[in-house]
Amino acid sequence: MRNTVYHIVIFLLLLLSIGCGVKGDPFPSVPAMHLIVEDLTAGISGDAIMLSGLVSSPHQIKTPVTASYMIEYAWYSTQPCEECPIDFRSIKEGKVTVSEDRLFTAEVIKDNSPGFNYYRVVLINTARAEGSPSNNVKIVN
Repeated sequence: MRNTVYHIVIFLLLLLSIGCGVKGDPFPSVPAMHLIVEDLTAGISGDAIMLSGLVSSPHQIKTPVTASYMIEYAWYSTQPCEECPIDFRSIKEGKVTVSEDRLFTAEVIKDNSPGFNYYRVVLINTARAEGSPSNNVKIVN
């Protein structure tokens, strides 16, 4: 009996050491998203907030590039301190095509609550990897 258990353990160790035969990481990493929206600005247009900025990358951008975006939002009744982190939540997702002008624009419904409204944009690649968030913009109601 002891011999059988010993042989089974040796067999399992050999089987685990061989693997599936494919070289590389068994759980491939998600390709990073290198695009970021820089110089994000916000303006009020009727009942909407218009967000715009320039898409940039540390690598050469071969346009046109299609990516998803996520607009994050935070509301505070009083202005938070300069060092305080802002707690964002996602409010809108969509798709954007980056052309040669590299301009990003999006529209969200205006929150009419009095206070401080903060927005930022995160670009997402097709593998659902999020890029770095844009700068924060503030609208005061």
